[in-house]
Amino acid sequence: MAKIHAISFHSGGQVHSDLEAQTPADLASEWGLSMNEVEIFVNEDKGALSTELRDGDFVSFQRNKVTSGNQ
Repeated sequence: MAKIHAISFHSGGQVHSDLEAQTPADLASEWGLSMNEVEIFVNEDKGALSTELRDGDFVSFQRNKVTSGNQ
């Protein structure tokens, strides 16, 4: 398990420190997060639920920006 920091719009953007997780999926499951229209970032890079985390990583669950109009 990696010691990480995480933030989620689900909790009002509060930073949580000293968490332990192997993947963002571990956090989503533990926190009971809906992953509908959510993007995951690990540090500054786009991640996935299965991204392997390392000590010191910063995980962010952000609302997926929906665009409207013709495509």
